[in-house]
This record gives sequence, structure tokens and C-alpha cells, in this order.
Amino acid sequence: MSAPSLPTGLTYVLSEDEVTRLWRAKHAATLLAAFDGDTANLRSVTRDNLAAVADYIAEDVENVLRQAEKRRAQSHPPTFPTPGQSKSEP
Repeated sequence: MSAPSLPTGLTYVLSEDEVTRLWRAKHAATLLAAFDGDTANLRSVTRDNLAAVADYIAEDVENVLRQAEKRRAQSHPPTFPTPGQSKSEP
């Protein structure tokens, strides 16, 4: 099995720590999405608790975006290969 192709036209680079922070934010957002009104009430989770998690996600993602290292001027948006397409295929 070959490794997936990387997108072409990349402009920014993220550190491993920044990628980890994005994964943590993704998991926090998934957790938020799991709380409907009944689940939140059953678990004694308040709207303030949920808002605090949402604020954390927004702030952390914003910090990651601010720290992303610009590698070169963007001439066009990056393109992403479709699954099964090799990097050399159009």
C-alpha cells in the first residue's frame, strides 16, 4: 500500500505541535456535537460549560492559524488529489 499523495501548491506549514492542537480542537468539537439538550441536562452540563469549550476551540484554532509558517506566496489555491489518484496523474 503506497502513502497518500500530498496536495500540491502548499503555502503554509504547521508544526507537529500545531497539528496536535488541531486534532484536540477537532475532538473537542466532536464532544460538543454529542451534547444535545437531554444529554447536557442529564450530565449537569450548562450552556456556560459548552460555551467555554466552544471558546477554547475557537481560540486554539485561531492561534494555530496565526503561527502557521508561510513558505511562499500563494499563486493559486492548493489542489488535493482524489483518493486513489497518484501525484503524477492530472
